Amino acid sequence: NVYDSTDKMVYEKNIDRIVKESDYFTSIGGTGKFDYVQHRIDITPGNYRIKVVLQDNISNLSYDKSRSITALDFYDFPFSLSGLMIVSSIEEINGKYKITPYISDNISTLKDGWFAFFETYNDSTEISADFVFQIVDKDNQVVAGNNRINMTIPYGRSQHYMQIPYKPSMTAG
Repeated sequence: NVYDSTDKMVYEKNIDRIVKESDYFTSIGGTGKFDYVQHRIDITPGNYRIKVVLQDNISNLSYDKSRSITALDFYDFPFSLSGLMIVSSIEEINGKYKITPYISDNISTLKDGWFAFFETYNDSTEISADFVFQIVDKDNQVVAGNNRINMTIPYGRSQHYMQIPYKPSMTAG
């Protein structure tokens, strides 16, 4: 379900699927296996809440997850960034990249590191930009990152990723 800023439902879609996996780590995207479901909708710029409900018909339990999002018209700005997607793996196949989104917010199981995937929207000529990632703890202290990565940003929409190394010294939280 998609709700606007007044909590009015603006879109609803039900999808019936049978999904099975043998272990939890695989079920959250840790191994790259997934049951691909994607549905695109057009929404006007604004603030929304997306709610997904998973109904387990065998146990008769349901699970839900909500996330607040903002839909921008990226081309209203000379330069802008999309939101970030956590990706557990990226592989190149015939010159194209295949990414595996990591849907859990718990990155502690990604011992080989992970990636921050994002898009840029550039309404001018090609530019060079420095990107910096930081992982901060609950006290807003930087526990990983701060490296500058320079990228060439072409005109239009382009996709980028930053590799985030696993840091065993990060405590749970």
